[in-house]
Amino acid sequence: MNEHIKDYCEKFIESQENPHYAVFLNGKWGTGKTYFINKLLEKYTDETGIKKKDIVKISLYGIKSAEEIDLKIYQAVHPILSSKAMKLAGAILRSAIKFGTTIDINKDGNADVSLSSDCLNEIKSKGKVDSVSKRLIVVDDIERIDSSFSINQVFAYFSEIITESDIRVIFIGNEEKIYGKSEEEKNEYLQIKEKIIGIEFTIVPEKENAVKSFVSELSLSKESFFVEKTLEIMKILKCDNLRTVWQALYNLNLFAKILDDVIEEEDKEEIFEIFLVLYIQKNLEEIHKTDDVESVLSGYFVYHKPYKEHVKWLEEKKKNQKYFFPDTLMHVLLRNVWMKLIFEGCYDKNWIADEYTKELEERKRQNKNQKNLFKLAKNWRNLNKKEFESLFKTVVDEFENGSYLNAGEIVFFCYFMFLYSNWKIIPDSVSDIVAKFHKLVEEKKSQIEPLNYWNSHEFIYNGYGLNLDDPEYKKLF
Repeated sequence: MNEHIKDYCEKFIESQENPHYAVFLNGKWGTGKTYFINKLLEKYTDETGIKKKDIVKISLYGIKSAEEIDLKIYQAVHPILSSKAMKLAGAILRSAIKFGTTIDINKDGNADVSLSSDCLNEIKSKGKVDSVSKRLIVVDDIERIDSSFSINQVFAYFSEIITESDIRVIFIGNEEKIYGKSEEEKNEYLQIKEKIIGIEFTIVPEKENAVKSFVSELSLSKESFFVEKTLEIMKILKCDNLRTVWQALYNLNLFAKILDDVIEEEDKEEIFEIFLVLYIQKNLEEIHKTDDVESVLSGYFVYHKPYKEHVKWLEEKKKNQKYFFPDTLMHVLLRNVWMKLIFEGCYDKNWIADEYTKELEERKRQNKNQKNLFKLAKNWRNLNKKEFESLFKTVVDEFENGSYLNAGEIVFFCYFMFLYSNWKIIPDSVSDIVAKFHKLVEEKKSQIEPLNYWNSHEFIYNGYGLNLDDPEYKKLF
């Protein structure tokens, strides 16, 4: 999708002719600009013509002055200043440079680095153009500079490098956040931009490649599951923010490692999917801690909508329909855990394990007394072919023998049979199912328990919403 941008940037970096202008990679936050440039720069190693050491990458996040850009470049050119031992507060380091001092990194009593008041001057006046022997400077986060420093000052700083040296410059930023508050500032920005930016590209999120890269980097098990499921969730939630997706997968990886020996294998995929659905919506500000988790997840799993859109849709349905009973999830794994986990970051293993154990015990108790029809409806996705066929045959036999004589159970049976038929899971056609229905009603009509709210177009039976306006139901009656 961004292949043409990659091709151009490679030519821009590798060309023998000096372009005397900069490239600007534009895009909204989270669309993958930094991901794109990192993948682009992977090409350059110690073995290539243009080497990794010939490239400098800096971020202007929080930068307040040209002197701080000097320092950023100096640190990037001299990696020792960016090592863990040198992660000093910016003000302290600048003071050390200003007054002149030495720094003993390994505490052996000898000065490992000597800084003087001439350091920054050298970079500012000469070093950044003549002495900084680099091929490319990548300047990220140009819109995130401190409010006391303007983007026009940033461009002015780099204009000398662009026009007077053989160093290429690629700017990365979100132009929507760059414009000043006044029309005058905006016009000034556009005028300066025109002088030093030769070409501009808008980065489009490469969702599939990015997700594959994220999953691979995190070494998540069931790699294909996580890739496919994450892309599906992004589509339904209309999420293009790759930073949000990375954070969700990163935290899911932490969660999965903590609970690997706690959660039963058959529940893991469902739990992991719920985590991603909730975490991504939290970051997108679709949900809040006070929202009902069952309602949030019903919006996603039943209606395939982001939560705010789901709530709006529900309000419209209730307004326009006298009888409206929305479908809801029958059971949510880790029901009492999610909001505290997602919003407070509570990954306490013992607490989660206790909640899960309670749920398992309750599930076993319910399953013991649950009719086979509802066992099939609830668990069919987790059954293998042999298990499904066996339970399906049992349910059909029970239905034909009159084990389900509540009107809701009868309609519910037909509801799932229609679904299975339409999905080609069972060989029965809609006509076959309708015939079974009429045969049972004719044989058992005196024993069938009626429903008091049969007049409504939609109703919930045993937690499942049934729409009697569907074409298949009309064939029943």
